[in-house]
Amino acid sequence: MDQDTLKRFTTSMILCMGLLFAWQYFNSPKKDDQPAKQDQQQSSTDTENASKSSDDPATLTAPTGQWSLVAVPETRNVTMGSLDSKDGYDAQIIFDSATGSVSQVLLNQYKYKIDDEANGYPVLNPIKDADDNIINSFMLEKMTIEGLTYPFMLNGKCWKTSQVTTGSDGTQSVSFTATVNDGDGKAALEIIKNFSYKKNDHEIDFSIKLVNKSTNSIDIKGIKFYGPAGVLREDSRTDSRAVTLGLLDEDNEFDTTRSTVKDLNDKKDFFGTETLTLENNQKFRWYSVGNKYFAAGLRPKTYEDDNALYLSEGSILAQGFILNDPPEKLTGPINTFGFSTKLKPAKTLDAGKTVTFDFAAYVGPVERQFFKEAKYAGLNYDQMTTTRSCACCTFGFLQVAVVGLLDGIHKVIPNYGIAVIFMVLLVRLLLHPISKKSQVNMMSMSKLGPKVEEIKKKYAGNPQEIQKQTMLIYREQGFTPILGCLPMLLQMPIWIALFTTVSTHIPLRHSGMFPASFGWLNDLSAPDKLIAFSSIGIPSFNFPLVGEVNAVNLLPILLGVAMFLQMKYSPQSNMQTQTNPQAAQQQKMMMWMMPIMMFVMFYNGSSGLNLYIMASTFAGLIEQHFIRKHIKEKEAMESLAGPSKNVIVIDGKAATKIGEKKKKPKPPFKMK
Repeated sequence: MDQDTLKRFTTSMILCMGLLFAWQYFNSPKKDDQPAKQDQQQSSTDTENASKSSDDPATLTAPTGQWSLVAVPETRNVTMGSLDSKDGYDAQIIFDSATGSVSQVLLNQYKYKIDDEANGYPVLNPIKDADDNIINSFMLEKMTIEGLTYPFMLNGKCWKTSQVTTGSDGTQSVSFTATVNDGDGKAALEIIKNFSYKKNDHEIDFSIKLVNKSTNSIDIKGIKFYGPAGVLREDSRTDSRAVTLGLLDEDNEFDTTRSTVKDLNDKKDFFGTETLTLENNQKFRWYSVGNKYFAAGLRPKTYEDDNALYLSEGSILAQGFILNDPPEKLTGPINTFGFSTKLKPAKTLDAGKTVTFDFAAYVGPVERQFFKEAKYAGLNYDQMTTTRSCACCTFGFLQVAVVGLLDGIHKVIPNYGIAVIFMVLLVRLLLHPISKKSQVNMMSMSKLGPKVEEIKKKYAGNPQEIQKQTMLIYREQGFTPILGCLPMLLQMPIWIALFTTVSTHIPLRHSGMFPASFGWLNDLSAPDKLIAFSSIGIPSFNFPLVGEVNAVNLLPILLGVAMFLQMKYSPQSNMQTQTNPQAAQQQKMMMWMMPIMMFVMFYNGSSGLNLYIMASTFAGLIEQHFIRKHIKEKEAMESLAGPSKNVIVIDGKAATKIGEKKKKPKPPFKMK
């Protein structure tokens, strides 16, 4: 959908909704009407009786008279779970009785901001659409019935709330019931929403029952259903929030289709829409909304259901909203994300019959360890976030290894900042033989500088011959150009794996080298923020390639310094400076460009990744210093011992030059 089409579609939607609410306002009953009729949706004309008989189950008798939604003027909010993890629950769930939906879910093992005094991460929150209509998670809205020209709006005060009950195992339950009366004032249809929540579980069992209380069949054309909503932005660098539709493709392989906040919203319009549709023979599995670390998803407990259609039109509508009641410490825009779909019985609901939409709603962190339980097998819940899907397709096996190594170190050293530094030492120790060989290789190359210059003078004007003779002397000396870059090349996959680890590993969130009260390096998943601009009265600003700059971050500065020193004191740099003025100029340019590039790339990066690369670079400098010192000492010892003129000292060992290699003496006779 192009932008112009999107604008026209959005405008038409807003106009239609405006007309709908204007119609409801001018046709609403007066204040002196009976309370039981306050929220009724009125019709201009009654529907005529259907000509077919209701004795045949396959036929439908059209509703007669004015059907009405029974009003429940008194509402009260109820809660399930607890904010104290010692009670055994993972979250507190707050319900809005007026709409029979979930207003907010607070995870009791996580904080919204690192300096919050108490836990309670608001993973789901109330939202508002373009017309300021308040929307909650798992809310029902417009229901249409065949034979009635008016819809029933289920987002008003029409839900009767039960008491919260607690079973012997601690499972809590609550139900909400809305009733539609027929033209005679008798109950014709009941909509019952049941919620239950167990201890030590991130899933909420949730069902919607449609009960035909009349003596005739009822054809429900559809009910608008809102999924989880109000997810907050987590990533300070990019907005990774997304609505995801999980599915099976034609080959029964799991796949996803998704829409992100970046796809929909810009700074001028929070209310973009995009339709996610099943295609060909794809099968629906779940839908979700999530950010960098947390997600809320809904899956039918029974996929192949002949009675209930969880995706009646084969699609969901992803939509941008704004937060109705933003958290006090919210920084940045108040836009958020949500989605809606249509629920529908697969067939006409006969008299006395019931159809049930049975869900399991996962609300919590997106972390592999939570999905090892048997009930999550094959669901691929780790695909609920964009960062997880990216991590799974790039160095996934290495990411698992990095997570295992980091968590293993953390069990011994319960500080993730120190664990990252210790991991640097382990990796450097494993790569030391290669690093040592690389240093020896580059130092041997520096000794070949004069000979390379002689070749250039001898074959001036013949670049092919210069390259041929240069490579020949490199091969004779055993020099491999790529060996100098090998240690960094081997670490690049580790950097990428660590980047995805820091971006997705929930234990690193709000974990750092220092406590939160220290104010620096206390969250490895975010920039280190040595000095926040807000604390000194300086406004934030946007910088090309960096994004929003709102603090002085020390680690990227130290990383740039470390990279500059590494470029400056590399043996290859010294050799090129001495032998080739043009190469020396290029090397000088790279000496500045490389640190600047690293500084820009990682300025708003996570402090965990910056800490690793910075510590690894400084460790490499120290390692390089001692290796070179060791080699020079060995060379000095060999020179004092008086090696022949035909010897080059490499790695502390004397070797005769190529071309004058002595043959081993043959034995006087062979052993048989």
